[in-house]
Amino acid sequence: MADYYSVLARAVVDLETSDVATRQELYERARSIIVAELRRQNPRISALTITREQAALEAAIRRVETELAPAAPSRSTRRISDQRSQCQRAAHRG
Repeated sequence: MADYYSVLARAVVDLETSDVATRQELYERARSIIVAELRRQNPRISALTITREQAALEAAIRRVETELAPAAPSRSTRRISDQRSQCQRAAHRG
């Protein structure tokens, strides 16, 4: 199973704007890419394996969003910066 969390955390940190809509676009793109790549595999990957990979991706998305939740707009700029730093550290830990 791939480490989707590290890839997503890094991608979120690299976004110019990390608002909810932009992150959702990123996640949708990731979902499409993962499914397309898995279906292209030769020999073919089972539907169960594809479902497991999709579940792993969704878990990674939830983890990134959970870590970003305290950085809601009502929080101070420092709190947002702290959360962004936390995602950056996680992305680099890989």
